[in-house]
Amino acid sequence: MPPKRLSRNLQGRSFRMLAASSDFRKYSFFQRTIKYWNTLPSGVVSEPSVENFYASVTKLI
Repeated sequence: MPPKRLSRNLQGRSFRMLAASSDFRKYSFFQRTIKYWNTLPSGVVSEPSVENFYASVTKLI
């Protein structure tokens, strides 16, 4: 789900963490990756292709 409101720290394609009461949902792929996705710079998130996205992410590591 998109965030309720954007702040300076969130880029335009951020997601909101959903409440999870079970471990199955809490440790699911999507729950674990949302926090990493939201911390990516907006230039990386808006890359036009998967290849460019991958190249940008590998530069961050």
